[in-house]
Amino acid sequence: MGRHVSSERRRSLRGRFLLALLAIAVLICAASFAAYQIWDQAGLQRPARKSRATVSATPVAAVTLTVTVTGAKCQVFVRVPGGDILVNRNLLRGESIRFEEPQLSVVLGDASAAQVYVNGALRPPGKPGRRDAFIATRG
Repeated sequence: MGRHVSSERRRSLRGRFLLALLAIAVLICAASFAAYQIWDQAGLQRPARKSRATVSATPVAAVTLTVTVTGAKCQVFVRVPGGDILVNRNLLRGESIRFEEPQLSVVLGDASAAQVYVNGALRPPGKPGRRDAFIATRG
């Protein structure tokens, strides 16, 4: 008739099977992590975008913009006009951001909730609860 497998042998086979499955799962995780690291390193080595200052024949002086939130929070949107969005998020009290670009387009969700310095000069605060949009340029 059929072979009899003892309960001890059955536990041993089940343990080996589970151990093999665990080893396979660990190998898959390690391979996935290694592939992600390789992909991430390749992504960091992409050439940087060319700024208008390097493309044009005459260099353009950069504008320095610093935004510090003094209210509870403030929605801040900063972008290079016609280009990349540099920040688009809510900043909380005490948070500060700083950018140096040839020209910046800025939108504040609450104009009175932030101190804005353009080229070191304090910009007058806006009305509470009002949106403020402006372009920061050098000069």
